[in-house]
Amino acid sequence: KLADLEGHNRRHNVRIVGLPENFGGPRPTVFYFELLVEVFGGGTFSSPPEVDRANRTAAPKPPLGGRPRPVLLCLHRYQVKDVIICEACRRGGSFLQGPFDLHL
Repeated sequence: KLADLEGHNRRHNVRIVGLPENFGGPRPTVFYFELLVEVFGGGTFSSPPEVDRANRTAAPKPPLGGRPRPVLLCLHRYQVKDVIICEACRRGGSFLQGPFDLHL
């Protein structure tokens, strides 16, 4: 039962890889909401994507110039995650966002 409950809680999560460590701003949920709309475009979502939580994974902070830790976004609706994953697959899963590559 516990494994089922953990899996159920994780189904709303999206992992973003490639964002620099100092990237995010003071309000991460608002920042990542705006990032999703900027990357995918406002017309992709039928309603604005609600981000409940946004945080880095629990791995140790990498040294300067090292590979950044992934970001986990917990979305309010599973359907929004589905739209994000489908659109990312359609576009090849990798996006150029400024001076770095963004992968979902």
